[in-house]
Amino acid sequence: MLVPRDCAVRVNQSPVVSGLRVLRHRDAIRIGQAPVLYFTTERLARVETFPGFDEPTHCPRCRSEILAGDAVVQCPACKITMHEMPANERGCWSYATTCVCGGPTDFSAGYQWHPGDL
Repeated sequence: MLVPRDCAVRVNQSPVVSGLRVLRHRDAIRIGQAPVLYFTTERLARVETFPGFDEPTHCPRCRSEILAGDAVVQCPACKITMHEMPANERGCWSYATTCVCGGPTDFSAGYQWHPGDL
């Protein structure tokens, strides 16, 4: 959320007139005459502990159930969750070079959206 004070703020070349603006992925922000900044909701892939849910959740790669406490990765592109256990167990996320949606599984791939893509 952007709350401008005492300066001209534009989002996607339109002035913020109400004093409040909820930002969305890929919004271009200009504060006064400063260079344009860009807002993104994109996250990087990272290993996390699966919290567990009331309904069973299955890994799309190995098709086995993902249990509370398992190490997992949520795809930044499609939000699907896959196992990523230590070596020689279940590295479903890093098993292939792409997620089932086609997004990269390389942890060093970095952000996929860049302001030059607009």
